[in-house]
Amino acid sequence: MRQAQSSKTEKDLLNASGRALIAAHVAKPVAQGWAYAARVGIETVCRTFAADPAASEAALCSLLELKRLSQFPHDDLSELANNIGHLPPKAGTVVTRLFEAAFAAEPVPDSWENFGGRILAMRIQSSDQWNQIHYALADYYGTQDGTNAPVLTDAACIAWNATVRRRETRRKSRRPKSLHILSTFRFRGKSIPLIQDYSHIWGRGFEPEESRILSHFEKLLGNGLQKATCLDLRQSLIGLRTEIAPR
Repeated sequence: MRQAQSSKTEKDLLNASGRALIAAHVAKPVAQGWAYAARVGIETVCRTFAADPAASEAALCSLLELKRLSQFPHDDLSELANNIGHLPPKAGTVVTRLFEAAFAAEPVPDSWENFGGRILAMRIQSSDQWNQIHYALADYYGTQDGTNAPVLTDAACIAWNATVRRRETRRKSRRPKSLHILSTFRFRGKSIPLIQDYSHIWGRGFEPEESRILSHFEKLLGNGLQKATCLDLRQSLIGLRTEIAPR
């Protein structure tokens, strides 16, 4: 009993320490953050999330605030992507927020960052830094067994929607033209466009990470999920469809 209580106390202290490190890191400008402190804090909070789920979720989500994401903190997202495998199922909000940050809020091409020193100054596209984040998230997604259907559904839709958005951006840059709307229908009081699907000629070869995520999602569906999980999946798809509907 004493050993169990001691272990719980140690986890509580570790969790509080990790949250304090993240808070100190977030309080500084993105370009001046404490990278090593953030690394230690993120891993510690992910591993001890159950000690204080609410406070842990708030600490991790503070790394994903819109103001910070607008400055593309790829180091923070990389560390979080490499450690979300330690999170319990109840941390689904953190996982969804991370997928949104990595895929829905990714930097546009031709945005450059300067790094290096005065002797060897270098530049790199901000979007290139995001590739390692996508890779880590695809690895994480491939380990999931379908237990948390709503989170997995949202993550797959977020990732593949990013692919469609990129392709549409490239298509518009080459030949500006609106999407071919075949028809519209009403859903929950909103007008939903039915857009012509070109996926049969798109293929998946140019988005390897997104393709890995979508393929694993299809595999989970094909394996046959439990009835309760299928109901959760259906509700998640309906909710997501409503969220992306034009207003």
